[in-house]
Amino acid sequence: MILAVEPPAYFPPPAGCAKLAAADVIVRADTFRFSRKEGVHRTAIRTLTGQRWLSVPVLGSGVPGARIADLAIDARQPWADEHWRALEYNYHNAAYYYYYADAVEGIIRSAGSSLAALLTAAGGFASGSLDLRAQMISSSGLPEVSERTGRLLAWAQVCGCDRYLIHPGEAGLLDLPRLKAAGIGLVTLDFTAAPYHQQVPGFLPGLSLLDLLFNEGPAAAEYLRANTRIAGAV
Repeated sequence: MILAVEPPAYFPPPAGCAKLAAADVIVRADTFRFSRKEGVHRTAIRTLTGQRWLSVPVLGSGVPGARIADLAIDARQPWADEHWRALEYNYHNAAYYYYYADAVEGIIRSAGSSLAALLTAAGGFASGSLDLRAQMISSSGLPEVSERTGRLLAWAQVCGCDRYLIHPGEAGLLDLPRLKAAGIGLVTLDFTAAPYHQQVPGFLPGLSLLDLLFNEGPAAAEYLRANTRIAGAV
């Protein structure tokens, strides 16, 4: 059983969904510290002039050590209307826009005050749309361990996993002898952002999963599987 750990994200790009395709258990790390740099509160869409970011306004994000699970959405700002208008304007002619539009609009417009709840709903939509079967577990329901390797060992034990999915280069951040002694192997994730059809000429990688779904529809699941590889690391 392969374990992956990933912060919940707002309609993440295909590369961010690759772990969902490769792992058996996904820990949605809502207890990790919020970072604007990592951008879990935003997603990128394609417009006639290029890439545009849609960001969810977050209260308390400037508090040092603030966890994703503890942050609230700033409901004073009309972000939901703005996001939906942008999606509708830029994708209403896409081949599969109406296949997903109602579900996406429902997630955006029904968002309450919890950022984590919105991100979890967006992640659930991603899993369902891509027909992925990984079990989803919130880190807020798992043992709290600050040290990276100790946290991985604790979570792997609770989740019944014996392998951990990493990105290339991540192994150097872990205590490999300690993992090996505990019977935890590492596997690396390799995702290729291969071109797919976009409405505007000139492929742009790294856009929201919504861009892939609106343009490719159910074929998006096969795109993700075809471009995701895992290999033994240690």
